[in-house]
Amino acid sequence: MSVFDLHANVLSDYQDYVRSFFTIAGDRARAFVDQALTDEARLWPPPQHGAPCLNESQRHQ
Repeated sequence: MSVFDLHANVLSDYQDYVRSFFTIAGDRARAFVDQALTDEARLWPPPQHGAPCLNESQRHQ
């Protein structure tokens, strides 16, 4: 198993875990939450790549 497969498996397990706490009765509300979790990745944003950005005041500390 590659590190990428491991990442995908862990993320999938976490998504299932988080969704197990939701009980949404309304169809529109459920669709909104599903879209926010899958399409917009609200709880699991993509990882950052590269060095973190520093603003001007942080560079001179």
